[in-house]
Formats: sequence, structure tokens, C-alpha cells
Amino acid sequence: FCKRHRKFATAQDAAEAEGANQYQVDPASIATDDNGLSAALVDAATGKRLSLRLARVATVTGRTFRLKINEFADEAKRPRFEPAPGDSLVADVAEAPVAIDNKQLDGNLYVLEAKDGAKSDAAKAKAVLQLKPFRVDCLLNDRPLISVNSKSRLMWEFHQQKPDDSADNSDGLYDEEFKGHRDAKPHGSSSVGMDVAFPGFEHVYGIPEHADSLALRSTAGGEPYRLYNLDVFEYELNNPMALYGSVPLVYAHSANNTAGAFWHNPSETWVDVQSSKSSGGGLSALLTSFVKSASPSEALTETHWMSESGVIDLFLLLSDTPLGAFRQYASLTGTTPLPPIFSIAYHQCRWNYNDETDVLEVDRNFDENDIPYDVIWLDIEHTDGKRYFTWDSNKFPNPQGMLDKLNAKGRQLVTVVDPHIKRDDNWALYQRVRDGDIAVKSHKDDGLYDGWCWPGSSVWPDFIDPAVRKWWANEFKDYVAAYTWNDMGEPSVFNGPEVTMHKDAKHHNGWEHREVHNLYGALVHQASWDGQLVKSPQRRPFVLTRAFFAGSQRTAAVWTGDNAANWDHLKASVPMVLSLSITGITFSGADVGGFFGNTDPELLVRWYQAGSLQPFFRAHAHLDTRRREPWLLDAQYKEAIRSAILLRYTLLPYLYTQFYLSARDGRPVMAPLWVYYPKDEATFSMDDQHLLGPDLLFKPVTEAGATSLSVYLPKDSIWYRHDTWEGFGGGQTVSLSVSLTTMSLFYRAGGIVARRDRPRRSSAAMRRDPVTLVVLLGGRDRRASGHLYLDDGYSLEHKTSSAYLHCRFNYADGSLTNTLVHSSPAYADADRIKVERLIFVGVRTRPKSVVLPDGGVGEFTYTEQSRLLVIRRPNLPVAKAWTVRLMDASASGHDEL
Repeated sequence: FCKRHRKFATAQDAAEAEGANQYQVDPASIATDDNGLSAALVDAATGKRLSLRLARVATVTGRTFRLKINEFADEAKRPRFEPAPGDSLVADVAEAPVAIDNKQLDGNLYVLEAKDGAKSDAAKAKAVLQLKPFRVDCLLNDRPLISVNSKSRLMWEFHQQKPDDSADNSDGLYDEEFKGHRDAKPHGSSSVGMDVAFPGFEHVYGIPEHADSLALRSTAGGEPYRLYNLDVFEYELNNPMALYGSVPLVYAHSANNTAGAFWHNPSETWVDVQSSKSSGGGLSALLTSFVKSASPSEALTETHWMSESGVIDLFLLLSDTPLGAFRQYASLTGTTPLPPIFSIAYHQCRWNYNDETDVLEVDRNFDENDIPYDVIWLDIEHTDGKRYFTWDSNKFPNPQGMLDKLNAKGRQLVTVVDPHIKRDDNWALYQRVRDGDIAVKSHKDDGLYDGWCWPGSSVWPDFIDPAVRKWWANEFKDYVAAYTWNDMGEPSVFNGPEVTMHKDAKHHNGWEHREVHNLYGALVHQASWDGQLVKSPQRRPFVLTRAFFAGSQRTAAVWTGDNAANWDHLKASVPMVLSLSITGITFSGADVGGFFGNTDPELLVRWYQAGSLQPFFRAHAHLDTRRREPWLLDAQYKEAIRSAILLRYTLLPYLYTQFYLSARDGRPVMAPLWVYYPKDEATFSMDDQHLLGPDLLFKPVTEAGATSLSVYLPKDSIWYRHDTWEGFGGGQTVSLSVSLTTMSLFYRAGGIVARRDRPRRSSAAMRRDPVTLVVLLGGRDRRASGHLYLDDGYSLEHKTSSAYLHCRFNYADGSLTNTLVHSSPAYADADRIKVERLIFVGVRTRPKSVVLPDGGVGEFTYTEQSRLLVIRRPNLPVAKAWTVRLMDASASGHDEL
């Protein structure tokens, strides 16, 4: 189908030059209402009709439009699959009011303008429907940001059965063969496609998952980017090939605006990308008559979306900034709920820890080597013959006792539960699947779909059916385990085409697997999340998944799959996690050390350093690799790894706060530099360094034997090295000398970062520890601000009882103030937590004195060379408002930089 769409695109490009176009809107069919319009799209060549709906969506900014194209229900030979509300979209999407004008150009244009008042930001957003030829342009402040079908590539294949054996099937319209596998296509091909262009934009990002650069490359003359969830063994780098998950969302960014297109379709999808210069930015002659003029040779990036089935359900996001666009997308698909704090600490995993003795020995060695960790993981070998929800009673005779011993230290256990079920007529779980109409069916005879996975012959629950998801969730109720790892959810079928399920397998309500493929894994982990709530209704769930789709962020963290223990895969982990982060999958990371192959000590150290500053931090290794726990290395390497892990634990208050802020508005925890520096064009192609929240910048060492490292520091900020507090001006690249222990972490002037500087064995042991505030001064306004969020770290009481504390710290004119954004007596620990140290960076002169809230004089030291002021033991309660004053101090920071 991809080849047919590309061929059609080439033909349309040629036809456009001759003035031809396929689809147009029937003017007589247009029906307007308060929120948009509905109409019929007509194929000028065949007369076939499609239904069209263009409306504004009630997102948080009001700057989102939705374009939906489907067949008329009474004309369709077969319904087309659409994900139900709550699958990928967080709920039914509400529409918002618009003013509609069709007086432009003799009625050939319909202008939909946000109707929220003249002063509203949303009122600056417009969608312009051109009837003939069919086209939609979206504008912000009368500047076109998105053009839909500007290349006339709308293509729609209607369901049709093969008329007879003599019908031409040379291009796979009625059935296809792939390496001995036959796709029967009983309803014929049903693909859809359309072009979406971004006038004025040179850089586009998104559509994970690919082991490639963050900024999408041109696919002209090569393969398109593919979105088709697959279990890929040792995946290739710098390649648009499909990997484990899919988010059909692309962002375009320039110094002026950010725009997004969310193609809400879970079937196999290909995306072509091409950037160029275009006269007028690719605007139509009709549109240029009433919008801001484009430059004679403006950047233009064109994307061409091609899906095997389903409908065209396109959300168009218009924004001034990246964070504004992310908020709109979060309104549609949700945010990452605040995770339990242990899950953002360090995880130790291996395929496999052999038995209870091995698990407890690893646990003991972490303590003996004074290395903190929070979670140990068990892979498939812990089960009874790969029967999930069971334990091997010989290796793990007392799993509850083992779990209790870990919990006593504040540590947790995660076990793998994969979505394939071993065919074993003597196993009660399989009997329930076999007899309960729970499994996916074969298209051939409606029998159970059979495939091969870790247990051998297996069946797969039909997670498309809500009743099956409820059944799966209830299976967790009596399972002796705490938290869940869903692997193999693509779904992985070892003997299937491309190691996945046959496309003609049958799901709930008769849907074919081709129609739901990319959604399957997301519904697996959604059901597992619900299962944890069935088991422990008051505890925050934690689920890790490899397969994902849009909306997965609501019920799972994601890791980047089976990477390799080499420097190139370490380097690729940064753009891969960044791509996930900006498309809503904010809780993500790469396996530290690389899953496949043996790593050398230097590479392992560098991987720990990189992983320690990614949102999800887990070491993992293949069954056939040498053991690589930190204490097995020589002392210098062990200490370098320990230092990286300790840094992670030091920064947990800051990271936890960033996850809280992300849960509120969808901002990424780990972000490309252009997210917070949207006008700094030097950052637009940069993907080897990143920000954690707005205040920390990090570039990992990803070259063997490195002795120096070049780091770009964004404009309009001053940056301080975390280990020396040396200050650097922004808008420049600095060269740093690096050793094995060097972590090139920088703090941003203007931020206030909360830390916990007392090392403990786990995050739970730190729960009531005092905090240190690092106040970074500098810049013209001589101000700094930051947040601190605290709660019990594991329960749902922050939602059910508002049991949390949210502080906002501000520094200005010599005074540091704590303002309570929210506090609650339901969070009992809040009154026990103090600020034990204040570190001011960038204080140019020694203050005469420090006045504490009670009027007392604070004890402090000042280092003139590093311009560092440290106030020790102020014992400031975080749960009360207070002000600390620096008397007669110049806090202007490194203005001369």
C-alpha cells in the first residue's frame, strides 16, 4: 500500500502542474454549526464520496483543529476501525466554538476562527477550508503554519472483495505474500493517505520509535519512516525502520512558532519527509490574498502520511512555543501520572537473576558497596515454564518472603508478565483463555490464533475487547508480585511475518489485526496498570512496556528495547529518548550497558553516566552476557559508576518535581534544548545533549577514550558547572577536559534546584531527609525561581486527599522567599522536612550578614574565587512560608559573561 501511495503522489505532482486535482468539497453539502462544519468530499474522477468534519477542539489553549475524513455510514461496505475514547485519546474530544466566514473569494473559502473573545490567545487561530481543490490551511496570527492536502495526495482505498480469480492483484490489492506468509485480505485493501506541509519550517521532529536523529531526515530517494510495532533483534542505527512502538505525531519548530500534526490511526503507517525552499512557502494563490505574506523563498517541510487502514483523523496543533504545543497534545492523549518515587530511582535488572539466593545476594552487595538502588527485576526465568503469573517453586520457593525482605529496606521487585499464554490444557489460566472467548482468532477457521513465543505454542488475549482487559486486570489480584514489566507486546510472534501477528488475524467485533496493530501493546499495559489497581487500590501503579502507542504515557514507562553494548548505541540513546519525550512518552530511558553483548568497563561507566540523567534509569543485560554489577569492576570503574548513581539520588527532589509538573501540563522531563530556548537556532539540529527540566543541562561522553568534550550552552543564560561552579556565558560552545568520572552537568542561572545531599540505600530511606537549595544567580534581572514538590512517594493520596506539598522559591533583591502553592495536613511528613543548607552561586561580594526568618543571624561561608555563598543549618521548614535576606550583598552574578 505504501508503494501505491507513493506512486499516486508522483502522479498527483505531475497532474498538479496541469491543473488537475482529485478531491473537492461539494458546496451544496456543507452544513455549518457552532463548532465547525461538515461536508461531502467528492472524487472528481469517480464521483465517490467521503464525509468530512472540520472543527476546533477544546484543548487547553484552544488552538487545535480536528480534520476527520471517513466514509458515509450508509455507503460504506464495512465500518472502519477507530480507537475508542480512553484507548489512545484520553476521552471523547469536545469541540469548541468558532466564527465561520464564507464570503472570501466567492465562497470558495470557509474560514473558521476561534471564538473566545478578541483578546484570547485562541482567537488568533484559524482554519481555512478551500473547496476546490480540497485543502485546509491552519494559521496563527494570520501566519500559515500547517497546510493539509496542498499536494493533492488524499488517497482513499474503499473496501472491496476480489471480484474473481482473474482480477489484477499485481500490487497486492486482494492478498499479499511475505516470506511464506499469506495475508488473505478478505475485505481487500483499505489504505488512506494525505500530505501535511509546514510552511516556514525547516526542522520537524517526532514519529517515534526510530534509532535515528531527533530532527527527521528527508526520505526523498529512500525509505519512508515506518510506524509498525515490531520485536526487532539488535536494531540498526540511523535507519527509518520500524521498532517497538509508534506515536504518529510530528512537530515542526522555527524561531517563531511550533506546530504539530497528530495522525490518529493505529494501523501500519509510513511517513515521507521532504524539506525544501518554496516560493511563498507553498501557499495557494487563493490563500495569499488575506494572510501575512511569506518570503519569496521560505522554508517548507512536507510530510506524506500513508496508513494501511482506518480513517483520517488529524489533529492540527498551533502554538507560539514548543511547551504550548505539548500542552495541546497532552489535552488530547493525557500526561504521565506522577510515578512512585522508587520508579525514578535506580533499577537493577538482568535476564535473569537465577533464584532467591541470587536476588538477595545482589541486594546485599549493593549495601556492602554503599551503592543505592531501589528496584530489582526478574525476567521470564522466574516463572514456572514461562507460564506468567506463576513462580518456579524450585528457584523461588518463597517469593512473598523474598519480597518482604526487599520491602524492609525500602526496595521493590518488578516481574515480567508477557501477553502470550502458553498452550497447556492442564494450566487453569490457559483453560480460562481457551474456554472464555478471550483469545485472538485465526481468520482461517475462527479457531484460536496460534503462534510461537517464549513458552512455545501460545495464544494471545484479545486486548481490543474491554472485557478481556478487565479479565487480565483481575488476574493480578492473587499474583505474588508488586510491579509489572510488559515485554513482547508488539505483539511478538516468533514464527509470524516480521516476528509479529498475521494481519488477517481476527479481533473483537471482527476487526482485523491490521486495523489495530499499533494499539495492541498499549492496551496490554493499560490492562496491567488496571490490574495493579485491582491488587492494591491505594498504591500508585508502575508498569514498564516496550510496545506503545499514543496515550501510552498514561499507564506505562517505556524503554528503548534491545540495544547493543557499543558506543554507537550509547550515542543513539539520547535522540531516541528525546524523540519519545517530546511526543508525550516522558517516562522513558535506554537500557544501561546495552542489552546485547559484553561491554568494556569504560563504556559501562559512560553508559551509567548517561542513564543517570535520563527519566528512566535501569541497567539490563542479556542472558549470555557476563555479569556486570558495579562491584564486579575494578575500583576506579566501580567508584565512577557509584558517583553517577549517587548523583541521581541527590537530584531526586528536582526530578520528582519535574515529573509532577509534567503530570500537570505534559512538559517533557528530558527535553531538547530548543524546547526551553525556542529562538536559539543553533539548537534546532542538536541531539547529543539535553535538558532536565529548565534548569539542568547535560551532555554525556559517548566516545571511547575521550579526554575533552564540547558542550553548547544556549543563548540568554549563564551556566554553572555542577562540580566547580565555574560560570559560562550562553550562546557559545565550550571545550571541557574530561576524565573517567567527569559528568558535564550544568546548572542554569535563574533557577533554584532542590537536592538531597545525604546518600542513603534507597529513595524510601530519604523520604524525610532535609533538602539543600541551590540558588543560581546571574543575568540582568538578578532573579531566580524554582519549585519543590513532596508527598509520601507511593500512594494515591496526593490525588484522593490532596496530600502533598508544593513550594515555590523566589530570589530577588537580596531575599529568598518560600511561598506555599499548596500544603495539606494530610501529608504528615511535611512538617518534619527542613532545608538544611542554602547554596548561592554567583554572589559577587560577601554579604554583611544573613538574616533568618526568626530574625537570627545565619552561619555562612563565602568563597570569593568561586563566588559561592553557603548558609549552613538554617533549619527552614519547607511546609511554612519564610524569607531569608542577604544583607548588603551584590547578587548580580556573572554579568560580565
